Amino acid sequence: MKYFSIIFVVVMLFAEVSISFAQINWTRQNGGDPVLDPGPSGAWDDEFAGGPSILFDGNIYHMWYFGRNGIQRIGYAWSSDGISWQKYNDPNTTDSLFAESDPVLNPGDPGEWDDEQATAPSVILIDNSYHMWYRGRDLPGGASPASIGHATSNDGIRWEKDTLNNPVLSPGPPGRWDAGWIGYPSIVFDGTNYHMWYSASDGFSTHIQIGHATTSHPDSAWIKDLYNPVLSYGISVSWDYPRVDHPNVIYDGNIFHMWYSGGEVFAWKIGYATLSHPDSNWIKFPNFVLNLGEPGSWEDTWVGACSVIPDNTNSIYKMWYTGGNAVWDGHIGYATAPVVGIKVLDVNLPNDYMLHQNYPNPFNPTTNIQFSIPKSEFVTLKIYNILGEEVVTLVSERLTAGSYKYDWDASGLASGVYLYSIKAGDHVDSKKMILLR
Repeated sequence: MKYFSIIFVVVMLFAEVSISFAQINWTRQNGGDPVLDPGPSGAWDDEFAGGPSILFDGNIYHMWYFGRNGIQRIGYAWSSDGISWQKYNDPNTTDSLFAESDPVLNPGDPGEWDDEQATAPSVILIDNSYHMWYRGRDLPGGASPASIGHATSNDGIRWEKDTLNNPVLSPGPPGRWDAGWIGYPSIVFDGTNYHMWYSASDGFSTHIQIGHATTSHPDSAWIKDLYNPVLSYGISVSWDYPRVDHPNVIYDGNIFHMWYSGGEVFAWKIGYATLSHPDSNWIKFPNFVLNLGEPGSWEDTWVGACSVIPDNTNSIYKMWYTGGNAVWDGHIGYATAPVVGIKVLDVNLPNDYMLHQNYPNPFNPTTNIQFSIPKSEFVTLKIYNILGEEVVTLVSERLTAGSYKYDWDASGLASGVYLYSIKAGDHVDSKKMILLR
């Protein structure tokens, strides 16, 4: 009876179309070494290199990142394989600060809203023009808290700031969740509207949450979501308490995917969530998807601030992420994950509910679970261990009538008997499976 008492837990309705927890099994590449390091001593980015924003044009990978040497600036690098990167260097600059490479976006002139820092870029290509949104703020004691600005470029190197509208998104009024500062934007176009997800703080606590804003055109005013914040940290025992920060969102034509930094500021890990529609709610994967590196490594204290792009040719997602050690330096690492998840199998509608035996069974470490529902229902599909403890929620959403298959990877789990249980409306069913290593 223990299992049935668990599967009758009430679940909130979060989604209206199919959502899959894909891209959760990340593997570090390049031997686990970083692919972009800070510059040499004295360079403009000698203290930190991180927060990448990646675009791929079919031949070349383009990276915008922020670096620091007391002042935070935005740099640019390119690569043919995503691993070996060449930083942009203007041969006309020979000052030691810019001898090895050069930033492409600097803080504003004294007195401007971004005269202290220009950092955390998010870049997209619109009609052969690059658009960048970035976090900026003025010098300590100035009138402007951290806000989000906009700039454009024809080549990704020479940028022109939006002097008419900047900052394009500012903190909220006193007392609001975002009254202290906002920043770290992630911009997505869904074919109709532009969406911005961003981090924000009330300015008094250490808590950080993620908000959402939209606009119909990059030069139009951004409108904040009435239901902000749209993603918050978990309870005090959750891995992502007390901050969810640095969102990176992509849209695959059906689902929005978010990777975010979570947890204590000096011990970030990377989490993952999905969204079926901008007006619905984000569903978090219950655990982080990228952990700290091994003790003594360059990333043994924190990982976060990532950029993810799909590689449809190889059916993988590629992630460039920031990592650091106890001195809070920053390097950029590289990881990949397979594209897996729920897939619709048949066009003919089933006549009844059916939970199939997983295949293969026994399995090591992957198996797939297939089920059918005859009408639209809110469906939960969960995995439990032999003690009745929940291992993972595979499905928690409203599905249309049809047959579905979910590929589950049990890497990292111990051998033994596991139970998978489905609840679709009033229908409940469970089956056993064996992980055998």
